[in-house]
This record gives sequence, structure tokens and C-alpha cells, in this order.
Amino acid sequence: STAYEGGVLTLDRTALGTLYGEKTLVATFEKKTGDTLEKIVTVNIPVLLVTKYITEKDHLVNLKNYAVKLNDNTYGGYFVQTRDIDVSGSRIGMGYYDGDLRDYFTGTYDGGGHIISNAKQETNNGMFAWVNAGTTVKNIVFTGAVLDGNSGFVVTDAPKGVTIENIAVYGRIASGGANWSPSAMILGKGNGATVRNCMVVLSDWNVSGDNCAGMIVGNQVSSTIENCIAVNLKPGATEADYAIPAIG
Repeated sequence: STAYEGGVLTLDRTALGTLYGEKTLVATFEKKTGDTLEKIVTVNIPVLLVTKYITEKDHLVNLKNYAVKLNDNTYGGYFVQTRDIDVSGSRIGMGYYDGDLRDYFTGTYDGGGHIISNAKQETNNGMFAWVNAGTTVKNIVFTGAVLDGNSGFVVTDAPKGVTIENIAVYGRIASGGANWSPSAMILGKGNGATVRNCMVVLSDWNVSGDNCAGMIVGNQVSSTIENCIAVNLKPGATEADYAIPAIG
């Protein structure tokens, strides 16, 4: 439902259906005297439709519950984080693999420059495991981040048309390195995605198997990487003990 009173236009969320993100609302106002229509005014109103403001651990751990269901395997939304959040070792976000790729995300997550601390992502469980073209993940700082498996910490796999930007990750890779799902702290496999203005500070790493891993991107494939910094703090007596590429 919609209402206009005292100069304020109020829209019920149900009136917007599955809309989210930057949109233009077209509002038509009529002025009547009795049954006589005196004036019609149409106004184009640019708006940002936020699906959910992220303010607590539950919002991150159960992000799918707050998303808009677009079809049986795709969820959308425009999420804005408004405070620092400690998730205490939990997996955050959405998307998983059970023989098929489940729960794709199409939309935007804007961290607003806030911190997500102590998240632990595992195999095929990036914050967003599978994303579609048009998705943007941006403006987040991760501290105490742990990647314990074959995945990208922020995004597992991303095609062309996906942007990951302005993200800093301070953490470690506890395990991973498979060629079928490369390990990295930003993006596992970059199938055409753009990664820019990101930084990874890696305190430790341990990869095995195919040793397919990188600090920023595990397997670049055809992705575009711009203005990124990777710092490896792992000590070692020889290069084999500590060396890991920034981009795999």
C-alpha cells in the first residue's frame, strides 16, 4: 500500500515486490476539488531500496533468510552493513555445494567500511559462494578471518560482470589448495570478475593437494585485478616454507 500525507510518501515493502537497489519511482499526484480534477503532477524520484540493514551476527550468519527469492536457486538483495560485527568463528553469507551449486546471489553487499571479525569460511563456502553478473561486494574489512577449505573467503567463484572492491582481509588460510576450487582470501576462481582496490594481509597459510591458491585470487582465469596489495607475514627458513603467490 502507499500513502501520502504531510509531504511524506510512505510505501509498504510489499508494494515494491522483489525490487531492490537503485531505482526510480514514478509518483503521480492528483488535486481535486469535489469531483473536479484540477491538476496532475508526475514526479520521478531516485531511490535506493535497501533489502536489509546488517547490524548483528544473525544477519550475517543467516543472510539468505533476509534475501529476496528470485527463483528456486537464486536470491537477491541490497544489503548495507551499519556497524562492526564479531561473528565468533561462524560461517557467514550464503551459497553451498551438494553436488550442485546452490543459492546463487544477485545484488549488492555494501559493508560501509565496517569490520566483520572472526568469520570462518570452509570448502565452497565463501561469504557469497556463487554469484551472478551484476553483483557487487564492497567496502568491508575482515579481521581474524580464517579460510579452512577449498574456496575464496569472500567469493568462491565469480563470472564476468561481478565486481569485488574496497575490501581488506586480515587472516590466514588453514587448509585448501584444490584445483577444482582454489583457495584465496578475496576470490577463489575469477571467471571474468573484476577485483580492485583490495588488500590481503596473510599471517599464515597451509595448502596441500594441488597447491592451487593465492592471497588475493586463487585462480585468475580471465579476471581483471586492479590496484590490489598482498602482504605475506608467514616466516620460513626457505622460500618453499613461506612463499605463496598474490594471484594464483
